[in-house]
Amino acid sequence: MNRIVIGMCVCNNEMTVANAIHSVLAQREFLRELTLFISIDSSQDASADIVQSFLPNSKIIIEHVQLGRASLNRNYIMDRVHACFPEGCILGRLDADDEICDDLTLAKVEQEWDRHRPDVMLMGNRQRDESGITPWVNRPDKRLLDPSYLQQRLEGMAAGNATCELPSCNTFIRSTLPIRYPDVRSAEDHWFSVLLLLHQHQYNIHIAEELLYCIYAINGAASSNNKDQGAYTSSRQQLLQYFIQMQQAHEPQTFAGT
Repeated sequence: MNRIVIGMCVCNNEMTVANAIHSVLAQREFLRELTLFISIDSSQDASADIVQSFLPNSKIIIEHVQLGRASLNRNYIMDRVHACFPEGCILGRLDADDEICDDLTLAKVEQEWDRHRPDVMLMGNRQRDESGITPWVNRPDKRLLDPSYLQQRLEGMAAGNATCELPSCNTFIRSTLPIRYPDVRSAEDHWFSVLLLLHQHQYNIHIAEELLYCIYAINGAASSNNKDQGAYTSSRQQLLQYFIQMQQAHEPQTFAGT
């Protein structure tokens, strides 16, 4: 796999999307070809114009969709990346209100990937709120491969404990993997991570405990809206119940969504 692709969903992100794109284009010292695949979904603000202002750029692919949900847009990107690069690539994501940690991050991702040759690699992230980058770092833990520990984390998430949140926004996968995001209103990234971890006997999952990928905006527009509407909590509670059911069945399955 000679290419790294970063998928970026954009919907009404005019205040942050330029910074997110800059953080990708500023990457250096990596060896593979880099593609930033941007899917703009039904934006009503100036996001599309801002994204278009980065063209022409051989590293950027821009498409417009009318999907209305982040999970559907993420799956659209995954399907289109697979169609554009059927030979396979290393596929990650970056939300339009986040940024990559520093300009050597993708070089570190590439080196770690080449050392371990995984199907899935999970890293950590810093967090940003209204006052800036917070002291707490959301690092991955190799114990996430232990179902009992993963259930404890999911129980904490369902109870609203922010320190139990999975570092799901920092996942890179082999693009030919068939798993997709479930169609849920909130926490689709956590659902996706759990589905991957449930398939750990099928896929080689590497937990890069020391590697930080992005700076995550904990008060992004989508998260705030989901919290206001109750989807934030209910989706995490549903995820916990789904995981318990799968553990009891001893048989990973594909979640159909709600």
